Amino acid sequence: KNILVLLELDPDVEREVAILKKSLFAQVGVQEYSGETKWQNPATRYVLPDVFCTCGESRDLDLCAIVPSGDGEGFATSWTCLECDAEYDREDIERRLVDMVQRNSTRYQLQDLRDSKSGRVAIKAMAKQSEASAPLKLDISRKEM
Repeated sequence: KNILVLLELDPDVEREVAILKKSLFAQVGVQEYSGETKWQNPATRYVLPDVFCTCGESRDLDLCAIVPSGDGEGFATSWTCLECDAEYDREDIERRLVDMVQRNSTRYQLQDLRDSKSGRVAIKAMAKQSEASAPLKLDISRKEM
């Protein structure tokens, strides 16, 4: 899928790419317009909301995006404000990220166990099953954590 997306960028081979795409998906056994054929960006994204600059400007900052530097050589080593070109405070960004991890960890540790059938909070501590003999489940799964 990634290579097909790259080939589709060239308008000179648009028709050939469409034929190739149809042929490849047929060989794999996937319909051309199914959800499995849609390309998704493989890059990780994490947006930190409301990062403030010293000039008072605020924006949501995608921490995983590497922004090219203005001089054309290499990449930027810090995030800069779009209005005044001042660097954002790295210590503040790091502090906010650590606080978010600590809040999520605390929320996970203090969550309730619930009856998987009725959804009611389990009363007995350290029990594996509810009073109705149904397994207990977490509000926040380990994967979400």
